[in-house]
Amino acid sequence: TDWVRRRDKGIFQRFPQAEKAPVFGLESGPAGSWDARDVSIYGSVLVEDGLWRMWYFCMPDADSHDENPDHSFACYAESDDGIHWRKPNLGITGQHRYPGNNLIPLPGHVESVVPALPGTDAKYIAATVQINPLEPDIGDQNKWGLRYNGGGTYLWASDDGFRWRQLTKEPLIIHGDILCLYADRETNRYLLYNKLGMVHGLDARRA
Repeated sequence: TDWVRRRDKGIFQRFPQAEKAPVFGLESGPAGSWDARDVSIYGSVLVEDGLWRMWYFCMPDADSHDENPDHSFACYAESDDGIHWRKPNLGITGQHRYPGNNLIPLPGHVESVVPALPGTDAKYIAATVQINPLEPDIGDQNKWGLRYNGGGTYLWASDDGFRWRQLTKEPLIIHGDILCLYADRETNRYLLYNKLGMVHGLDARRA
């Protein structure tokens, strides 16, 4: 960053002191639960009529050392104040393996959920990074019509934020593990920012 700054004028770096806000209700679950290992979010929180809605991902316990460490499920939580959160028992998917869960049938790492733009046949659009094949009883392809055609970035649409339909049958981008989807209402366009790995000269970089 400092090297890039030498070519810029009128740009200043400022790092204000961060203040950690308390958040309750999103802790990892007990051993054997769907979110026993990790609970994480990349920023998908929408406020609708006073209700805070969050789409995030979690990780269950690893069954063995051979398991892919990026074994994740998509989850949903809600709050009245953005501080105290609930993991509702949605009863949508995965009830045989994890009774009482707040899972939604959205495969992979759910990275962004945005309100759909005018002219889109949905209320929400989501972007995910899918690494593993579909999970039995979680992302059942016969029940939900999901398809896995290799790892990468996929787009999804929903009318309620719980049940999703697949917009891209093939991955849009096959590299990268973090992204941000933005709905630009001024231009009525969706903008996708996707982290990629690349080699510049002899240096490995992420962009």
